[in-house]
Amino acid sequence: MKDSRFTSLCEDATELVDGLDVDELDDLETMLMFLLKRPVTVVQEDEDSILVTVWSDAVGFGCLTEFPTTVAELAVYAAESAVEAGPHEGRADSVQAGSDVLAMGEDELVPALQHALGMVRVFNTLDDE
Repeated sequence: MKDSRFTSLCEDATELVDGLDVDELDDLETMLMFLLKRPVTVVQEDEDSILVTVWSDAVGFGCLTEFPTTVAELAVYAAESAVEAGPHEGRADSVQAGSDVLAMGEDELVPALQHALGMVRVFNTLDDE
């Protein structure tokens, strides 16, 4: 399944955020948290790169990604970091979530990202109240 929100090459963080139709990088961060079942931080390092850090219990594993990139590529890089990081708070499913993402082809990854983005929208609606 094609969904350009996740597969289009973005030249910078603004394009990533605009492509997902979200307000800020925090929403991308939350989407990755839902996808990987663990804390994630997303920070724009400079104009040309974004740092995604996936957290284990006390240690973060980061991947610095240079633009252009896609949301799907960021999700895969974050999943690789999740597997390296090991369980979060002893939850085996936090490692499994990363492995599951790595095992997905684009036809499976895009619906998983759509679901995670939907969860962000629900979360933001609840947060607004």
